[in-house]
Amino acid sequence: SDGDPVFEMYYGGANEKLFSKIIRDRKKDEFQAHDSDNKIIVSGTLNHVMSVLDERLATKHGENDD
Repeated sequence: SDGDPVFEMYYGGANEKLFSKIIRDRKKDEFQAHDSDNKIIVSGTLNHVMSVLDERLATKHGENDD
């Protein structure tokens, strides 16, 4: 609503579901990733946010079997 960029990420192929919505909070000078319930997953620099989301997606798809 205030003109900040929003980027949505989906998973699930033909039956896709919202995985994350990334927004830029200009007042806090940070990026935030929100889950499908609009709860904040992570906030910080874009590199940090994307790194955390990448790890969460890898775990969701069984790539992190630690």
